[in-house]
Order: sequence, then C-alpha cells, then structure tokens
Amino acid sequence: MPVLILFILATYGLGLAAHHVSSVSYALEDTARTLLLNPTLTQSDLQTVLNSKLAPLGKTTVSLTKTLAKGVADSDIAVLTVTYNFSIKVPFVATYNGSYSRSTNVFLTVPPA
Repeated sequence: MPVLILFILATYGLGLAAHHVSSVSYALEDTARTLLLNPTLTQSDLQTVLNSKLAPLGKTTVSLTKTLAKGVADSDIAVLTVTYNFSIKVPFVATYNGSYSRSTNVFLTVPPA
C-alpha cells in the first residue's frame, strides 16, 4: 500500500510539471501574438503580459528575453525566449530539478516584394 501511494504522488508530481511546462509554452505563444499586434512593446511589457497569462499557476518564475534580429530582405524579427526552472518533489525520493527553455520568432516588419 505505501508503494502505491508513492506511485500516485510521483504521477501527480510529473503531471503537474508537464502541465506547467505546457502552460509556459502556451503563454509564450500568446505573448508572441500580443507582440505581433503591438510591435512597440518592450521586454518589460512582454514580461508583464507573460506573467498575467501564468497567474493561474501561482508563484511561477519564468524569465523572458527579447532579442531583435534581421531576416531575409532586411526584415525585422523579434526572438522571444522563455526559461522556466522547476522541481519535481516526491516523498522519500530525491528531488528532480529541471529547466525548460523555448524560443519563438515574431516577424515585426516584412519589406514589400
């Protein structure tokens, strides 16, 4: 019986971590769409948007960086990268510390053909 309870707690911990990673990924995509609609947003503005999307998760620390790059034909591209550090804690088992990082590109201007 104790092994079954341990297995259930481990499954819950893994599922919660997977849910948080999925939520961070969705919040990044939603933040990228916000930048697409308003290209003048700064990195701190985007961090605020990202944090508001992740508010239902509780105290989740996710860092966002925005870098600008030039694409083909001198188009402007913003690269948004999020980093999320998490830990999976199961009683009587060592804590697993993981990190999730994902980037997405937002085309800000595309020159006419």
